[in-house]
Amino acid sequence: MNKLFRNFLLGMTIIMVGFSYGQTKDLKITILSTMVADYDYLGEWGFSAIIESDGHKILFDTGFRENTVIENADSLNIDLSQVHHVFVSHNHLDHTGGLIRLRKKLMTVNPNALKYVHVGKGIFLERVFDGKNWNTFMRYKEKLLSLGVEFINHESREEILPNICTTGLVPRYHNEKNWLGFRKMKINGESFLRYPRVHRGMPKTSKVSLRCNF
Repeated sequence: MNKLFRNFLLGMTIIMVGFSYGQTKDLKITILSTMVADYDYLGEWGFSAIIESDGHKILFDTGFRENTVIENADSLNIDLSQVHHVFVSHNHLDHTGGLIRLRKKLMTVNPNALKYVHVGKGIFLERVFDGKNWNTFMRYKEKLLSLGVEFINHESREEILPNICTTGLVPRYHNEKNWLGFRKMKINGESFLRYPRVHRGMPKTSKVSLRCNF
């Protein structure tokens, strides 16, 4: 990374933290799903991490395959049954694929395990391409609701747990370039085309992120 750009990012981070109203004294992040794995752990095209902040825990995304996060957590002696909150950054399958199995297994130990699912407003909007809705997370919604999950929508910066906040929706100024063709998003009956090139007419997306104050 360019040194000047790196220093700029570091400076911006310090500024953001400096205006925070709380501070995390003990922060730990453990990756549970990624492409790089060692020995007894499972790797995949996906992402998941458990965030621990001063005793508060939240699962960030749930990986791709339904067994990856569970098995890696077991190998690391991490008890996910005591984690009540899960944060879904966006609707792609490699970030949501493990959620149903995680909830089904863990709720038998603790009814509140992964019960509160934090999402960006608009995560259940249709993504239509060639007449088909490609938003796979929409297909999970009814199943998760039947498992007692409560979806909590976020549009702006909010504190989920002490010193763990959402960033709010992330504006899209450049379209994704890792797929061909185009897709159509439907918002309140109005369609927006998503082309694999710069397209500044798009509304904010359902992607959100987390931030810890430390």
